[in-house]
Amino acid sequence: HGGGAATRAPQASEPAPAVDPSPPADGSVAMKLGYVILYVRDVAKSVDFYERAFGLGRRFIAEDKYGELATGETTLAFASHAQDRA
Repeated sequence: HGGGAATRAPQASEPAPAVDPSPPADGSVAMKLGYVILYVRDVAKSVDFYERAFGLGRRFIAEDKYGELATGETTLAFASHAQDRA
């Protein structure tokens, strides 16, 4: 036994810790993550997988080259590898 204080992993049924949305007291600006873009071979298949696997809602798919899922404040986007090279 290491003698250190034991830490307990949070249980799935426990609520997430509260986040304070107010700006920091020092006047700094908190940064937010707006977009995450994954470059994939097949946009439609990738969007479909993430919808089913994580229960996310589809915003749109544009010509099988770009698609977005609604995830709250951060947009999860998928772009075709072909878009990456254009």
